[in-house]
Amino acid sequence: MSALVRDYLASKEAEIVLLEPEKYDEAIVGLTDNDELAPILCYSTNKLIEILMRDEGMSPAEAWDYFYHNISGSFSPDTMCFIEQIPGHHGPH
Repeated sequence: MSALVRDYLASKEAEIVLLEPEKYDEAIVGLTDNDELAPILCYSTNKLIEILMRDEGMSPAEAWDYFYHNISGSFSPDTMCFIEQIPGHHGPH
C-alpha cells in the first residue's frame, strides 16, 4: 500500500509532507480539499497510536505522549493534519 499511496501523492502538483518511516502510511486518511490552500495530508490519530503500540511496544499512555511530543508537535498546521476518529463512528458509507 505504501508505494501506491506515495506514487499517488507524488502525482499531485503540490508538495505533500509525509511522516517517516513509511509504516505510518497505513494511517493516512486522505488529503484536504480547499480552493484557497494547498492540500495537506491527514492522518488518523487513532491508527498512529495503534502503530506505535504494535511496532514500538508502547503502552497507550506512552504512545499518546510520543504522538504529542514527537509527531503532532513537530509539524505546523499547514503541513499536515491529524484526525481523531470518534469511537463507534466510521464516517459516511
